[in-house]
Amino acid sequence: MSNLSSIPGIYQITNVHTHECYIGSSKNVHRRLYDHMVDLARFCHINKLLQSSWDEYGPGAFCFSILEVTSIQLLAERELFWIKKMRAVEDGFNIKSDMEKRRTLMKIDFHTKEMLEDLDMGSMNTTLETLLKLYNRNQLKEVHKKHHGK
Repeated sequence: MSNLSSIPGIYQITNVHTHECYIGSSKNVHRRLYDHMVDLARFCHINKLLQSSWDEYGPGAFCFSILEVTSIQLLAERELFWIKKMRAVEDGFNIKSDMEKRRTLMKIDFHTKEMLEDLDMGSMNTTLETLLKLYNRNQLKEVHKKHHGK
């Protein structure tokens, strides 16, 4: 796997008998698909639904494919698009709670965007978790300035 270039994109793992699928995204889809295969073959995949299906139907029942090559900045957005399009939560192996905790994209108003640019954030499509960390860090700096006059 080391000789494959890093291709960011959206991938799908499908049980060809049940048509259930798992949708994921990665900065390196080839590597990520390989990691999924290894974990499934070792019976230690973190997604218990997917692992259970693998155990029942065997490796020959699964198709691993790349749905879309995209930029790293659009990975979260495109993954959510494909999860919804393929109904991968309702009819597949994606787990709703996992989706919710991983990536919650949000719109950012002009004032917040300026503040983030001052913090050298780069892309404005980011996770809520990252924004909260930056906000808390900025708040700590403000408190420090008030108490120490710097």
